[in-house]
Amino acid sequence: MAAFILLVACFNFMNNSMAVAGNRLKEIGVRKVIGGRKKELVMQFLQRRSSSASWRWAADLFSPNIFTEGWNGMWAGLDIAIIYKDNTSLFVALFVLIVVTSVLAGGYPAFYISKFRPIEILRGTLKFRGTTPPTKSLLVFNSASRLPQ
Repeated sequence: MAAFILLVACFNFMNNSMAVAGNRLKEIGVRKVIGGRKKELVMQFLQRRSSSASWRWAADLFSPNIFTEGWNGMWAGLDIAIIYKDNTSLFVALFVLIVVTSVLAGGYPAFYISKFRPIEILRGTLKFRGTTPPTKSLLVFNSASRLPQ
C-alpha cells in the first residue's frame, strides 16, 4: 500500500512539474542558446527534484521531535523518545527512497522539457501542452486512485 501511495504521489508531482515547466520555457530556451546541452538540463531538473525531496524528507524526519515532549506531558507514564543514532538502516532506506522518488517524479519532465528546440521556444511558436499520451495516462491513473471505495 505504501508503494502504491508513493507511486501516486510521484505521478502527481510529475504532473505538477510539467505544469510549472510551461512557465519556464523561455529560461530553457535561453539556456540552450548559450550552450546548455540536453544532459545538463536533465541533470539540473533532476537535481532540483532531489533537493526538493531531500528538504521535505528532512523536515518530515525531524518534525516529530517537536511533538514528543508535548505527547509525553499529556499522558502519565508515556515516554516517547526518538533515537536516530541506532537507525542507520532508516537513513539508508530514506536515501534510496529520495533517489527513487526523484528519478520517478523528475525523470519524465526532465527528458520531455529538455528536448524542445530553442528557436521554437524563443519565437513563441512552441505550443506547450501537457496532453501527451503519457501525461494523459498519468492523469487518468491519478484520478482513478482517488475514487471513493
